[in-house]
Amino acid sequence: MDAMKIATEWLDNMAYTIATRDLEAHMQLVSAKVRVLGIADKRIDFHGWHKRRRIEFEKHLLQRIRYSQPEILATKANRVTFNVTENIKATDGQIIELQKEVVLKKEKDGQWRVRQERIGRIKSN
Repeated sequence: MDAMKIATEWLDNMAYTIATRDLEAHMQLVSAKVRVLGIADKRIDFHGWHKRRRIEFEKHLLQRIRYSQPEILATKANRVTFNVTENIKATDGQIIELQKEVVLKKEKDGQWRVRQERIGRIKSN
């Protein structure tokens, strides 16, 4: 298993589905058991992720997302954990940079999906 290849392909697919506003393809990259931690006292699950992306896509709120500096932290047969910097550019010009830890899991259908994201730092202009 090439953990870096798995992580970078998943990141590329996330960026592409956001750029093309393809909600169905985007949500195929997200586990039904996903949870996002580290945003104040909120926890985001699959339904919260879907709702947020649907609104962002429908209202054209995101211009692009780029990822840089992925660093593999751990691997198991069906799991890859890595740190990455996410750079979000909104259509209003705002730029948000997040440092986060991502856990991908290979699910029963063979698809790698995000199971957990832990936001470590948020910086915006």
